[in-house]
Amino acid sequence: MFNHNARTCIIAHEQDAIRKLFSIVRNAYEFLPDYIKPSIDRGGGSQYEIRFPAINSKIYCDLEVRGDTVTRLHVYEAAFMKDSARLKATLQAVPIDVGRVTIETTPNGMANYFYDMWSDQESIYEKLFFPWYIFPDYRLEAAASFKKSEEEIELINKAKKLYNLDISNEQLMYRRFKKSEMKSSTFDKTIVSFEQEYPEDDKTCFLTSGNTVLDLVIIDKMITECSGPIREVNGIKIYKEFDKNKFYIIGADPSEGVNKDASAAVVLDSETLETVAVFNGSLKPSLFAEKLVEMADIYSIPGKYPPEIAVERNNHGHAVLLCLNEMLNYSNIFKHKDDKLGFRTDSVTRPIMISTFIDAVDNGHLKILDRDILNECLTLINNDGKIEAASGKHDDLIVACAIALQIRPSTDLSFYDDIESRIKL
Repeated sequence: MFNHNARTCIIAHEQDAIRKLFSIVRNAYEFLPDYIKPSIDRGGGSQYEIRFPAINSKIYCDLEVRGDTVTRLHVYEAAFMKDSARLKATLQAVPIDVGRVTIETTPNGMANYFYDMWSDQESIYEKLFFPWYIFPDYRLEAAASFKKSEEEIELINKAKKLYNLDISNEQLMYRRFKKSEMKSSTFDKTIVSFEQEYPEDDKTCFLTSGNTVLDLVIIDKMITECSGPIREVNGIKIYKEFDKNKFYIIGADPSEGVNKDASAAVVLDSETLETVAVFNGSLKPSLFAEKLVEMADIYSIPGKYPPEIAVERNNHGHAVLLCLNEMLNYSNIFKHKDDKLGFRTDSVTRPIMISTFIDAVDNGHLKILDRDILNECLTLINNDGKIEAASGKHDDLIVACAIALQIRPSTDLSFYDDIESRIKL
């Protein structure tokens, strides 16, 4: 309101937030002393816009900016924007030379565009993180007998190391109260953690927030400890070599081979539940079928003990199964309960399949050795009751791994009692 030709915009993550944000702007103007209050255009603009015609400036709130040039932009709760295209389009409205952009948010996991921006090492934005304990209001009186827990001592040491800040007993008391207040219960429709609303460092705040369905602290630890494949064969990453005393199963999630989704396959040790080999690439159905046989050959003795291959038969899976069965004559293809080849995923089987995968990861039964699978775990979310990859992310490897887990209970060596009659010539 004191700058000529200023175009200022605040964009919100949802419609209801526009009203709340603009009430702050409107109150700031209304309570100014009259002698410095600039005149506004009472007839023009919209419900959430104030124009200052004398200086050709305006300020407004919206969900995005299109068809306008904005010199000052404030983005509110960026991590909660469900459509990243709105933010991307809005940023294009700000001139690089004279524009100013501020993007602020509470953390919301890793399955969003804001996290991608934050973790981008080549970003031109200055990144600022503000832990809750820098604010003096967050304190409660602590008794003289107050004793710190080991976890609180770790926090004190972390605050000193990262920000050279001292945390008082009063701040720890406030933290205890809020943690108790925000403790999750069986009645919660969504989980809102203390670590999300009161972030303490710029790593764990993402790992402990959002609507992800896995414990990201555990997944992050697994990623850190992941050593990578011991070798690679034609795009197949090998993590454990073939053991003739082991039995292997292969889960596969095919794609069309011409779009962004990849065809994914995971070889699982049926005894240790280790992901011993992984393939993830864009292949047409016939080539993917050949890749599955190639993976099976690596984990079997020629003519004996071929791994059971379970292919998701939805969509392009039918073409993969046809090629496996009719053209490649593979002898051990999983059949669903309906006696048809392939694993059928639907509204009944998919939730069971994914829930089994989540339970196996949480309990440490499934040993994921592949970094790409673990990265997909970081962005597996609960989207209004449906567990799936976040928008713009992938879950192909998770699905392949989950299918392998599902067929494991049905796998036993009785298949090989009459193996000669099952081998196609």
